[in-house]
Amino acid sequence: MKLSAGLEADILTLGRSADHEFLTISMKISNTGKNTVYLMLVGKEAAADNKGAVFDGRYTLSGLAQCDYNNSQPGGCVGIPRVTTDTQPLQAYTEIEPDREIIVNFRLRSQSGPSDGPLISFSAKVAYRAVSDPQRDATLPEGEKQKQVRLMTLSFPPRTVYDAK
Repeated sequence: MKLSAGLEADILTLGRSADHEFLTISMKISNTGKNTVYLMLVGKEAAADNKGAVFDGRYTLSGLAQCDYNNSQPGGCVGIPRVTTDTQPLQAYTEIEPDREIIVNFRLRSQSGPSDGPLISFSAKVAYRAVSDPQRDATLPEGEKQKQVRLMTLSFPPRTVYDAK
């Protein structure tokens, strides 16, 4: 899936535990553009199956910086509409240089109980900042850099989940 700032994302694997309560998602985010991109997961990610179960209890996240402050208002993490003491420093973002990729892993628990729906959709909100000239960027004040942060949603249509035996 093509995203903003020259990024592309794809779900590599989607598996569910034998008890049907946990979902594991492995995702690749590639930078196919010319800018260095900085990413941070903000808000609350969620997956849902085609039988109505919602997997939104995060147990594990690896491979991507995250901000858990006030999941209902992800802008607080990134200084939208204004920078506060809860705003995460830009140095905390995950950096993806051009022609590089990262692997992000999620382990989510169903808050609605076990479910065996064969199709799962997934969405998450990320903050990002694209930098075309790292040398020039190094001279910018933090406040100017913070103004460049944007939000986007990763949204994947339903796909088959593989159940553990």
